[in-house]
Amino acid sequence: MNYSHFDLSEKGIIRRVGIIAFASVIGEAIAYPFDRLKVREIARQTFKTKSIFKETKVIYEDIIKAEKYFGVFYGFRAGIDRILSQNLVRFLVFDFLVGRPLQPYSQISDFQLYVSAIAAQSMSFLIQQPSNILKIKIQCEPLGMDYTKYESYSEKYLKISQYHKGKSTIFMGTGARSGLILQNSIAVSEIFIFFKVLRYFYEETEIKSDGFKVCTSALLTSLITTFITHPLDFIHHRYCIRTLQASEIPSINKYIQQLIKEDMGIFTLYKGMVPSLIRNSIFTLTTFALWNYFTTVRRHEALYNYYSRKYEETLMKSDSHQSYEMTGGRKNVRD
Repeated sequence: MNYSHFDLSEKGIIRRVGIIAFASVIGEAIAYPFDRLKVREIARQTFKTKSIFKETKVIYEDIIKAEKYFGVFYGFRAGIDRILSQNLVRFLVFDFLVGRPLQPYSQISDFQLYVSAIAAQSMSFLIQQPSNILKIKIQCEPLGMDYTKYESYSEKYLKISQYHKGKSTIFMGTGARSGLILQNSIAVSEIFIFFKVLRYFYEETEIKSDGFKVCTSALLTSLITTFITHPLDFIHHRYCIRTLQASEIPSINKYIQQLIKEDMGIFTLYKGMVPSLIRNSIFTLTTFALWNYFTTVRRHEALYNYYSRKYEETLMKSDSHQSYEMTGGRKNVRD
C-alpha cells in the first residue's frame, strides 16, 4: 500500500495539529445537531412512535417547536471542547506511540497499531470526559427554557458539583468504565475495518484518487463501527444520565435486563442509532476530506508552485528585476 503522498515530515507537526483542530471544529459544527438528537433519543425511555427511525423526527420537531432552530445547537461549545481535546490528544499520543512521522503506516506492525490506538483512545477519553459530561447534561435540559439566560459553563460545573454534594469524581468517574470499554471497542474496530477497506481499494480496484480511497474507507469504517458499537454507546450514555440524576446505578447485567424490558425490547439498545449514524458519517467525511486536502504532498507542491509564480511576478515588476535575471533562478520560498 502506498502512503508516499502523505506529508510525514517532522517539521509538519504544528501544521498537522492545526489542520486537525480546524477540521474537527468544522466537522462538529455541521454534525452537532444530530448529536443532540442522539442524546435526547437515548435519554427518552418511552417512544411516541415505537420506531427508532420516526422518533428522531419527533424529537427534532419538539426541539424546533420549543427552542426554534437554534435549539439543536444548544451545548455546542461543550461539544467543541470535547471534540478538540479528544482528537488532538488522540492524534498526538497515537503519532508518538507508532513512531510517526518517522515512518509511514505501511512499515508499522498490526500489534503496534492496535496498542497505540487503544492507548490513544483511552487517554483522549479521560481528557475529554469533563466536557463530555457537561455536554450530556446540557443536551438533556428540559425543552422550552430560555437558553439565552443560561449560566456560564463555570457556573454549570459548580451547580453540578453542588448537586452531587461536591464530589470531585462526578466529572471524571461518571460512566468511566463503560466509556473506556466503548472507546477501546471503537479503536480496535476502526483500525481493523479502515485498513481492510483501504487495502481493498488499493489492491482490488483501479481507482486512482488517493483522496477518494481514504475518505470512502473512513466513511464506511464510521458506518460499520457505529452500528457495531452503538449498544455500548447507548449503555454508556444511560449510565451518565442516571449518575447525573443521582439515580441508582445497577450492575451491567441487571441494567441490560431492565433496558430490554422497556417499550422496544432488545431494540432499546439501538435508540439513537439513526442520528448517531448521520452524525458520525458527516463528521468523519468532513474531517477526513479536509485532512486529505491540506496534508498531501501534492497539495503543498501546488501551493509552492502558486506562491513561486506570485513571487516571480512581483520580482519581474520590481526594480530588482535585472539582478534577479543575473542570479539564474528563483529564490526558495519554502517554509
